[in-house]
Amino acid sequence: MILILTTEAGDQSHIEVIDWLECFKANYIILTGESLLFGSNTIVYKDGCIFCNGVNLTKEVSVVFFRRWITPTRIQLSEDKILNDSILDNLLGELFAFYCCPVKIN
Repeated sequence: MILILTTEAGDQSHIEVIDWLECFKANYIILTGESLLFGSNTIVYKDGCIFCNGVNLTKEVSVVFFRRWITPTRIQLSEDKILNDSILDNLLGELFAFYCCPVKIN
């Protein structure tokens, strides 16, 4: 399986890659930083493996295509600007730590 790490906004080159993967009927999964930030994808670390929406990425993924990770997004989580900025900084820090984490892929 091919893991595509990309952003939802601002970059269209990964769409051409996906078109080719579709053409060759390749098995792939797309994971964007925004999908984790907004909760439409879920990552779980369990028993030494990383799961995304129930798919064991540690065992299933053999290739990673990385084309950006997240487009800086200012989201409004709180009316309090200081609190909002702090929460967003923490969330983006978690995303950064996630993609910088070394993972052994079998």
